[in-house]
Amino acid sequence: MHVRQAIRERVASNVTGLADIGSNVFQSRIHTLSDSNLPCILVYTQNETSEPNQMGTNRVLDRTLSINLEIYVKATADVDDKVDAICVNVEEAIAGDITVNSLAKDITLSTTSINFIGEGDQPLAQASLTYDVMYQVRESDLETAL
Repeated sequence: MHVRQAIRERVASNVTGLADIGSNVFQSRIHTLSDSNLPCILVYTQNETSEPNQMGTNRVLDRTLSINLEIYVKATADVDDKVDAICVNVEEAIAGDITVNSLAKDITLSTTSINFIGEGDQPLAQASLTYDVMYQVRESDLETAL
């Protein structure tokens, strides 16, 4: 398994079981948002940069992975408070494992955006949290974190 996948799975595990979310954590950017699985979090990777930190054969690569967590909540009168409460829980859960179970050197929140989606049967609030995950692998072994 690519270290990127292992990181995504660990982050998803870290936010599973949080207050208001429970098991409604899905490792995909595509998921049907029905009443039965709201509120929920979608966890997926999007971009990654890579550069060698040494020259020669069997190089070590410094990688920075962007991992997105999209939180969806039914829009009600107190939706802003609900979104913020879930964000607190998510951010604290991730801060409690900054090495992502020793897969990474560090994980930091880089951006947060909050939007409202009025289309469909039920208006939704969406918070998007993007984390930068710094990790290292050997160019010849992408399944083992250094």
